[in-house]
Amino acid sequence: MTDDENTSSTWWDFLMDNLRSRGLSTGDLARGAGVDRSRLSDWKRGGKASVESARAIAVLFDASPLEVMVAAGLITPNEAALRQARPDPARLTDDELVAELRKRLGG
Repeated sequence: MTDDENTSSTWWDFLMDNLRSRGLSTGDLARGAGVDRSRLSDWKRGGKASVESARAIAVLFDASPLEVMVAAGLITPNEAALRQARPDPARLTDDELVAELRKRLGG
């Protein structure tokens, strides 16, 4: 099995598992994702989901967008594990800096 076939199988399995566990239909999935039912057939055959569809599916399933994007093969598990670096203080507004100082100084 190729990586693409494995990803598509994983994606379709992810969708079907979540539909079953939530008592939803493929029609609910199409409506929730904002796609035509023909798109679901494409996904079942290995077609890729868009980022927009993955976001909508995350909302429908009340799931982490990262989890959905990994299942869809849009990002890797390693990419999903990345965390945002600390913000550059020079990019913070004056109000954000003052709020942070107040928080740290207990005021």
